[in-house]
Amino acid sequence: MYGTGGGGELKPVTLQVHRGDVVRLVVGPKDGSHACDLTHADMTLTETGGAKREWDISKDISGNIFEGNPLKDRHGNDAVWYFYSGKVADVAKMSGNAISVPEGSLLAQWRDEPDAIRRTALAGRIRSLASGKTKPTPGTSDAMLLTQLQKIATPGRYDNLLKSIRPDERFGRHPLGHKVVSAELIMKAPEVVELRIPAAL
Repeated sequence: MYGTGGGGELKPVTLQVHRGDVVRLVVGPKDGSHACDLTHADMTLTETGGAKREWDISKDISGNIFEGNPLKDRHGNDAVWYFYSGKVADVAKMSGNAISVPEGSLLAQWRDEPDAIRRTALAGRIRSLASGKTKPTPGTSDAMLLTQLQKIATPGRYDNLLKSIRPDERFGRHPLGHKVVSAELIMKAPEVVELRIPAAL
């Protein structure tokens, strides 16, 4: 955290970055105040092997910042630099709970597979795993992957789970006969409501 006029430089960090990974630089206001906010931030990513390419946020986007979001890099790759806004508190909560792809899992194979046809086939197997159609062997990397996928909130996430659950007749009814939507649960005081939540949630 830096005060007005302050600054600093972070020590270089060596990371393994795979296709589809995101390296994120988050800049937030001190004490929640954006007063006199003229923050200048630079970030450079450099390959340690191969072609030793460099991605420099200033060099890549300074001349085309208004062209759109995301922006391409100097190497001709589209959708490399993204800009977004959000609550810094949410970012802080997420930083300590990063999830890595289990090595040897279907997702790890998909990530490292250069052949488009094989990647498509792997994507289908991942979808089957995530939807519950395929059951992984307990203790395997795919079982660990499924546990991680179940923690991600996505539309249709609970489709497979909901198929085995009957709708609760208490929902969508008003004790006085009024019309309510099917997702509402309305009880008359001092009644006690007991709900059972599946462990998978």
